Amino acid sequence: MILLFSLKTNLESAYDASFDIPRIWDFYGLLLAPSLKDQLSLSNLYSVSGDLRENEVAHVWIGSILQVAKKLFTSDQIYQLWLLSKLNWQMFFPENTSVDEIEDFVTEFGLEFTLNLKSSPEKLSLQSAEIHLKDMLSSGSSNTEIIEWIETKLEHHLFTKEFIRLITKVVCNLFYSKSVKSEAESYMEDRISILKKYIDNNESYMLQALFALQLLDTELQHPPQKLAHLFFQIHDKDLILEKVFLDWENSKEEECGKGVAVKSIKQFLVWLKEPDNNSESE
Repeated sequence: MILLFSLKTNLESAYDASFDIPRIWDFYGLLLAPSLKDQLSLSNLYSVSGDLRENEVAHVWIGSILQVAKKLFTSDQIYQLWLLSKLNWQMFFPENTSVDEIEDFVTEFGLEFTLNLKSSPEKLSLQSAEIHLKDMLSSGSSNTEIIEWIETKLEHHLFTKEFIRLITKVVCNLFYSKSVKSEAESYMEDRISILKKYIDNNESYMLQALFALQLLDTELQHPPQKLAHLFFQIHDKDLILEKVFLDWENSKEEECGKGVAVKSIKQFLVWLKEPDNNSESE
């Protein structure tokens, strides 16, 4: 990931810069905390902190990031992100640091809730799950690994409207990131089985999946041709029935971005309504 490579390179000079810029760790906190929402995981941050750990300042760096994150997320959300990362504070401190010293530091930064770790969270929020699933997909975790994680961590959310929208959004978000058409198609070929498992030929779930794609396209400011390309893909792979595409077109349930979305896939809808649409889609 380019972002991680750039961050790691930048951090190589951060320790030396801290002598001239004493508040540099606060600035890193302001810069990186928002990225925990959808770009970076805490595991990502640990992976680029090698130079900081060698110079014994990694704990100040990660503490500053989490301090700012407290203003953007709830303590429970940060707790869940910390738990999912499988990190612990000792990993950021010099090897000979005592438990009392670590606890004093964490308490001073107002992060003591990260010390009260359970073996697993009772209920994982969908917001936290979205971040972790994005990380799993972008890091190349297998479909089996992703499904096993979902079944273990999101059992109480499975097959709700919110879950169907979430899993559709997360899986298809990376489709949008592929600038080469063939790469996007190959990606969907690899990941479509995740969506098929949870949509499970259920027309209600299919409709929620289309709403999720409508909202994703809106969130990403309607990249040209992307939604149409994706609709052709999920049609050809038998994820969504033709009837449900038409139900979505006529539905009033989710209006945000609907007009632009429908307009952007006009060619697809015209093709779909033709008496014989069995010709090869574009």
